[in-house]
Amino acid sequence: MRRSAAQTLGSIGSLEDVSAMFASSDESVRKEALRHVTRFGPDAIPVLTSALEDPSGEIVSGAAQALGQMGKRAQSAVPALTKALNHPDVGARTQAVAALELVGGEDAIPALREAIDDPDPMVRSWARGALGRLERKASQ
Repeated sequence: MRRSAAQTLGSIGSLEDVSAMFASSDESVRKEALRHVTRFGPDAIPVLTSALEDPSGEIVSGAAQALGQMGKRAQSAVPALTKALNHPDVGARTQAVAALELVGGEDAIPALREAIDDPDPMVRSWARGALGRLERKASQ
């Protein structure tokens, strides 16, 4: 029932309505909020940035991915994406690395240098790739 209501509200609600769904203790409701918040485009950047603090790795991963798709328009999210590199979920950290490359440009280089020391080999690999591409761009 709760998920069905969340689906409906997510589909027809305002950004404020969808944003409020992220406060739910029910992860399925927060997932529905994430699924619908991107329809608000760049207006959703503050909501997605806040979602990077969610305890669920799936929510953090989805928020990072959505911010990455917004590119430079989401540059205000760089500090929160950097903080997400400390999330316990490997997928969340990997998506934060990917988003930092797309969103942060040169501002993301210090965070990506730190991510090279991540305990997970996948995160380290993504961080090395992103850092290499950004450093090449910066030197051109």
